Amino acid sequence: MSRRISGEKSLGLLLINPRILLFIVLHIAFVLKSVGKHLWTLKESSSVYILNIGGFGHTISQAETYFAYIDPEGKVIALLTPGAHNLNILSLYPGSYFVINRTKFFSMIDKKKERLVIQLSELVAIKILFFIRVFFLRLPKLYDWRSLVALVPNERMGSHGRGILELFYDLYRDDKKNALIARNHLNSDLYNQLINDLKQRFPKKRFCSFYFRSKGVEGSDHIDDYTRNSRSLMDFIPLFKHLEKEGFIILLYGDEPPAFKSQARSNGVIFYDDVNWGKNLWDLWVGGIGEFTLGSPGGGLLVPVIFRRKILVIDGFGYWFGLPNAMHTYKLVFTANGQLLSPLTFIKLNPWQLNFSSGSSIEFLPIEVLQKVFSEFYTKLSTWPSTSTFNSEIHEDSWISISPNAIVSEEYLSFINSKL
Repeated sequence: MSRRISGEKSLGLLLINPRILLFIVLHIAFVLKSVGKHLWTLKESSSVYILNIGGFGHTISQAETYFAYIDPEGKVIALLTPGAHNLNILSLYPGSYFVINRTKFFSMIDKKKERLVIQLSELVAIKILFFIRVFFLRLPKLYDWRSLVALVPNERMGSHGRGILELFYDLYRDDKKNALIARNHLNSDLYNQLINDLKQRFPKKRFCSFYFRSKGVEGSDHIDDYTRNSRSLMDFIPLFKHLEKEGFIILLYGDEPPAFKSQARSNGVIFYDDVNWGKNLWDLWVGGIGEFTLGSPGGGLLVPVIFRRKILVIDGFGYWFGLPNAMHTYKLVFTANGQLLSPLTFIKLNPWQLNFSSGSSIEFLPIEVLQKVFSEFYTKLSTWPSTSTFNSEIHEDSWISISPNAIVSEEYLSFINSKL
């Protein structure tokens, strides 16, 4: 309750700031003009989904969910922020995805207030567009995230994000028709072109993908940013050496590692600047090119999800859990008094209940445990369990969403249980 009151107070303070009020008016006008122009161009389309909430992962999960459950012939208009989103997302869905670059007027407001003010401005603008559509039927039918939430049964609704993820994960229970409908939008021609380019550069090699995440600053307000970050690249060198001996080239995508790139390169790792694709195209596609993907929890792991690749989630955090076709490990989470949380307690925990400024802390799994986890994952690639190995209590009570075929590493569970 106190968090809600604090948010309402902050919003009230923002609205009495003349510069922010001017920004809101200008940004509403910008959204109405930009989205309206696309809507008029797409007036022959059956429907349009307006996407303006969430990070990179949402640009995939919401689009796939909309195509599968609402309109396989529809179009997506996305309001995206450079740096926070991959503006090349439209290359995944040629002819179905349209991007509006949020760059207008941002210098008018403080960076810390930007997210809230943008959300408020766009909420008003989208409501206006929905209102206009009621009286101007020549425009296509409109949908946004609320339309997806409305499809979720009440008993499965934890939060808005969870509800949409429940729908998205359901697409990957089996080779369901809905998933095939969504996947028909993917750019298969470009996908094949990129694979052939890699095969020519690295003949007789196999490929796996590695997602590196490094966002936010420890101690900032957005703990879901920095708590999901990857460990040092140096910790993965033994794993890279093993994969290279197995004949793999490791395709590293996502955020730029701050150090140890040369050591990684000498052990079979390829970065975006080793080819001439450009970073955005590289980050958008290589997660679907590898035979499997390793990486920390973040939106970039949804790329291998939609390509139905197996995933090893390394050093997860208690939020955005249970990916389809994925084995999961988690960071070690300690309370302020030094108590290690059990897997069940941790997985069910809302991360905002942890107060890192008052002594709660997180640690990575030891490197030797990580190596055992990878061996377990590599062995399971050919004999993947058909049902989830998450505790049934987690499926029933957790505030997060667990895919029906997500599994937990037995090596991880064995290690953490030995420490409790």
